Order: sequence, then structure tokens, then C-alpha cells
Amino acid sequence: MTNEQMQKLVKGCGLDWSSGYFPLFDGDTTNRYAVLIETVTAEGDLLRAAVALATAKNDLLRAAIAAAMPAMRAYAGENPGYVVGGVPQDPNGVHAWLRENDGARS
Repeated sequence: MTNEQMQKLVKGCGLDWSSGYFPLFDGDTTNRYAVLIETVTAEGDLLRAAVALATAKNDLLRAAIAAAMPAMRAYAGENPGYVVGGVPQDPNGVHAWLRENDGARS
């Protein structure tokens, strides 16, 4: 963001750009509003990057689940759930996995 754009933003918020100058030491010409805007902008970039990474991770997870689906369906077909002593048995958790991940079976 340019200095002019930052000034317009500050003015649009009802603030006086010149009040952002309060020197902390001799020769300090930093405008505190500009620092705040740059920090928030950088944080926004980090947030967008984090969202992009999370989306990519979710896409990879969906692809891995889709790739595993045929094998899991085949295994479940060959190893149906059964009951022993009134307790449902699920070979290697395949049926629970399919209930969780197989939209075609829900």
C-alpha cells in the first residue's frame, strides 16, 4: 500500500494522519498509523497463506481418501462386520472408516 493510500485510509477512518507522528527518539519520523497498517496488511497476507496451505492440505487428504476408497470397499466386502457375544466386531475398523468417509454409503 502506498503512503498516499494509507493516508486516505486513515482519513476515511476519521483520523488525522499527522497525529500518527509522535517521535519516540530524536529524528524519529515514523508514522504510527503507517506501522499499524503495514502490520495488519502483513498479518492478512500470513492469514491468506495459512488458509491456502490448509486448503491444499484438505485437498491432499480428500485425494488420499478417494484413492483408498476402492481398496477399503473391497476389504469391507470380503470382511463383513459380525457380532461376538453381543459386541459388534469391525475388522481393522474398515466399516467405521467407510461410515465416516464414504459418501456413497451414507
